[in-house]
Amino acid sequence: MKSWTKTILGIGVSCSLLGAALAGYGFATGGLSDLENSTDMVGNVNYQKANLDNFSKIDIDSTTSDVIISKANIDKPFISYSDNKKTPVNYEVKDDTLTVKQTGTRTQIGNANIHFLSLKDIIGIAKTGIIENSHTIVISVPQDTDLTSVKANLSSGDLDISQLSLDNVMLELLAGELTLTNTTLNSGTVNITSGDAEIENSNLTNVAFSITTGDIDLENSQASNTTFELSMGDFSANAATFKNDNTITMTTGEVDITLASKDLKVLMTNLLGDADITSNLNQSSKNTLTIDGNVGDITVQ
Repeated sequence: MKSWTKTILGIGVSCSLLGAALAGYGFATGGLSDLENSTDMVGNVNYQKANLDNFSKIDIDSTTSDVIISKANIDKPFISYSDNKKTPVNYEVKDDTLTVKQTGTRTQIGNANIHFLSLKDIIGIAKTGIIENSHTIVISVPQDTDLTSVKANLSSGDLDISQLSLDNVMLELLAGELTLTNTTLNSGTVNITSGDAEIENSNLTNVAFSITTGDIDLENSQASNTTFELSMGDFSANAATFKNDNTITMTTGEVDITLASKDLKVLMTNLLGDADITSNLNQSSKNTLTIDGNVGDITVQ
């Protein structure tokens, strides 16, 4: 942000960010317990892997775990998770729905490893189920699975969704990052209290995003009839396409968009900040992007 924006934010923003960070890391470390399938070890991490009956919906509630949901070149769906009695995981497949509940809290984070997963990493984990940290749940389904819905409520942990086409999502993250890769969402809501949303090679239709503290980044992705609401954070997009009616609402933060298609009409309001909108847009287009800014610069190229 520019210097005047930082001045406006001041001490209040610093305190808010500190509070959000403390809330996110106030939960401690874990794995899972009490399931009947085989247990293996990678490094110092015990993990269990269990084959599952078929299902088309996922409902997951987790207090401390990172969650990976993906398709893979496998024959049967499975769940795998690190094995720690302080943060047990229970699951069942019933009425075409996989329900997963992880409870407990991590008691220490001093030895926790931070893993930044690439798409290659996620594909490997989704295929093998091998977990290398003590707070991860992996749900993997065969390529021909018609997985239609994901409902996730994560108190502290990241959510990675890849290779999926979903009719509906309801995603709630209190402190954690959402990553969507090669994924289609046809309707739903995404609410993040503290954390970013990273979206790559994906299609969003009729999805409502709301982020209290955090950024949204779209890379080579398309949005249609989708809303993005950010209270404190930036919106960035590269090689982005906007179809039909889309809205970006910002309280404090910058908008920086590079378009893949300029068949777009941009409607903009901004209380305080500079605006740089390319003149090459089709202002008679049926595709509309409305940007409602408060404090921050807006760039569309």
